[in-house]
Amino acid sequence: MSDQGISLRDWAALYEAAIEFKNLRCWEWINDSDLFGVENPETGEIGYCCVLGQLGEVLALNVYPGSEGLESYWRLHDASSAAMEQEEDLDNRALIGSQMCLMASFEERSELDQKDLRIIRALGMKFRGKNQWPMFRSYQPGFVPWFLMPPEVRFLPTALRQAAEVATRLRDNPELLDPPDGDTELYFVRVLEEGTWTDKWQRPAPYTVHQSVPLLDEVRLARIQRGKFPHRATWHAAYVVLPMVIEEGDRPYYPCGFPVLSEEGMALGMDLFKPGEIEHALGDKFLNLVEKLKYLPERLLVADEEAFKLLEPIAGKLGFQIKQADRLPAIETFLRGMEEYLDRR
Repeated sequence: MSDQGISLRDWAALYEAAIEFKNLRCWEWINDSDLFGVENPETGEIGYCCVLGQLGEVLALNVYPGSEGLESYWRLHDASSAAMEQEEDLDNRALIGSQMCLMASFEERSELDQKDLRIIRALGMKFRGKNQWPMFRSYQPGFVPWFLMPPEVRFLPTALRQAAEVATRLRDNPELLDPPDGDTELYFVRVLEEGTWTDKWQRPAPYTVHQSVPLLDEVRLARIQRGKFPHRATWHAAYVVLPMVIEEGDRPYYPCGFPVLSEEGMALGMDLFKPGEIEHALGDKFLNLVEKLKYLPERLLVADEEAFKLLEPIAGKLGFQIKQADRLPAIETFLRGMEEYLDRR
């Protein structure tokens, strides 16, 4: 039997490692902030590991691949901390929009897909009860949590076993993950050298966001300028992940929306994007809206940095102000209404 080219032997290794990890119950003494790394022997990339379960709600090991995965961990950590300070629940859009990791979790049977159950039956394994059924998923920003690919199935048992090793040592030595000389940029990492796993303190490779601003359509902008569209009032806009699923291509995804509202909260326009599409499409979509309405804002308030950077050159050409705002209540009200509508469907 194989699933996406994954052998039954590989699945057996993964499930056995997950069972060993679960039986250790290391979430009883380790925090989700106790972050450490495990080297992928195939690629040399570091997977940054985080154990979940101290609160008893989610029992899991998350593995964040490389510097980009590590960045997604800290984004989510910061968003969660901010929500706690304000005594609010973490916005689910923050989770589905930024999470990049492999997750080995322990669930109820009802949470598993038929593909999971088919593999468990083929392995001759049996589980019973709450938080007893292993489930493995890949998280990518903007996409629905999905089944593992072959390289992920091969690496995750290594991460689980090394995480169990680190957790066991941390129980006996609570200072194990304290960086030398208090250098918080160093991470404790398990590295395979000449067939032996060893400890190292490593600094992650720098993570930089590669965002290229598309070339402006000068001909189209000149046409809009010749139209002498009036400037009216203030528009509010935001680029947000929507809590709905689009079944398209190899992997379902959450579409990203760009609602544009009047100052009174009336919808002027709403465009949808696939994950990663905004960089090349947002400018054209915004100009479509301007041409449809035949007027421009006096000021555009945008609630996220990426959309601000993409639209700033257009604002300069068309002569309206653009500013980035931390929060836009009109947008938040609009999104709550959309979520309530989707929940009723």
